[in-house]
Amino acid sequence: MSLYDRLRIRARFVLGLFSTRYGTVLDVEQQRNHDRQQSNHREGRKAMSQDRGVMFILKGINNLLHLEPAIEYALREGYVPEVLMASGETGEYSVQVNRAIRRIQTGDEVTALYGFSGGGYNTVHIYHRLNAVHKKALRKIAVIGAPGVVKDDFPGLKDVVIFNDPNVAHMEQPEAFLAST
Repeated sequence: MSLYDRLRIRARFVLGLFSTRYGTVLDVEQQRNHDRQQSNHREGRKAMSQDRGVMFILKGINNLLHLEPAIEYALREGYVPEVLMASGETGEYSVQVNRAIRRIQTGDEVTALYGFSGGGYNTVHIYHRLNAVHKKALRKIAVIGAPGVVKDDFPGLKDVVIFNDPNVAHMEQPEAFLAST
């Protein structure tokens, strides 16, 4: 195994971009196959969507989120869904916020954010820490189940959706939001 392959695997492991059933790192060939499948999967989703870019999905605390409604919403809105594999503990410099900003700054394809619970609160931190160029690239932010977050938290962004129904259980908010759209 080359040094490049070892570093690549180590970087992916440290960033939490993949894991196995037993918590060990995949061997290089398995990882290459996994990468190819993910790429093909992403390309297929892009073909299905209207190609408005990537909607970055942020989970709540302890990685809580029913992913199906979030992914379905992204596809309905014409975005390619991409789930950040970081728990939504909140804070301006939390792991989720830092990873999201790094991902957004690596390219121009992230054009929307979907945050549930802690991830919803973190959308505010992410937005405020982005520079003007990256803020301008964002077209939409959807915040689900994060009471207290308001549209005014995202100055300059026209398409902000806030959903928090007090009559719906917290963990059921993504499903209720999807049903309301």
